[in-house]
Amino acid sequence: MDQIRIAEVPLDDTEKINLLVSESFGYSAPHSFFDDFPVWKSKDVIRIGGYSQEKLVSHVGIQFRSLKSSIGVEKVALIGAVATDRFHRGQGHSTLLMKNALERVDQAGLNWSILWGSEHAFYSKFGFQLTGTQARARISELFSQGFAEKIPSPLKQEPQSEFTPAILKEFLTRTKGIEFTADDEEWLSRQRSVKWLSLANPFSFVAFERGMDLQGIVHEFGGEPAGVRELLYQVLQMNQESQIIGTPRDLLRLGFTNDCLTIEGLCLARSRDPSISWNEEFWISGLSAV
Repeated sequence: MDQIRIAEVPLDDTEKINLLVSESFGYSAPHSFFDDFPVWKSKDVIRIGGYSQEKLVSHVGIQFRSLKSSIGVEKVALIGAVATDRFHRGQGHSTLLMKNALERVDQAGLNWSILWGSEHAFYSKFGFQLTGTQARARISELFSQGFAEKIPSPLKQEPQSEFTPAILKEFLTRTKGIEFTADDEEWLSRQRSVKWLSLANPFSFVAFERGMDLQGIVHEFGGEPAGVRELLYQVLQMNQESQIIGTPRDLLRLGFTNDCLTIEGLCLARSRDPSISWNEEFWISGLSAV
């Protein structure tokens, strides 16, 4: 087994992480991992690297964030950018780094660690289980429920197609889910592969697309339901197969019916204390997911 040295990756070396994770996830130039997930480039991330002869061959990232719920605010750990160089796989490097990361989380006294990933068998070894509730629906289903005739064509307003201060304000004032602060504007506004649409009156917005994992999917939305429906109608004209994900409650509020919804797990989560259960419905931003 190739022995690795575990150390934090300096902020100045983040491009090495971008190259490592981009190759591991199958990105092709000129696109890269940081294009889709600029949050992992931000200064508040703890970057744990595995080095073989001074070369970065494995990585796990941690963000300590605040999670808002009906009972208050608590610190949680978001884990992402988990990758190992293809020539060093199968040697337990990711396992070593995950153990190191979770030791840091436990030492910080955090009850929850949260991540997104398809390798459920790997993450289950560390206590992660599919947790929470996400609803998915085809956007066309909304307009089969009788909303189509209410949508002007063309729209009365020309939507803005960029990240705006009003969208940032909506993130900052959310009462449930990951707490956003003004410092998050730096990476939220640098979502190169996310398409934003927003209306000023009534204020509403949607975010759709993001790299390889959210193609054709609206994964963030907010504001007045009537405005969101107008924007979803425009998304549907761009892609007749487009979908939307969110909490069941929020999709029902937009006018989807229960029989339109496919219910899925929201994320993989690990509780430091097995007696603590996840018993609340909220949305954890897909923008910070990996």
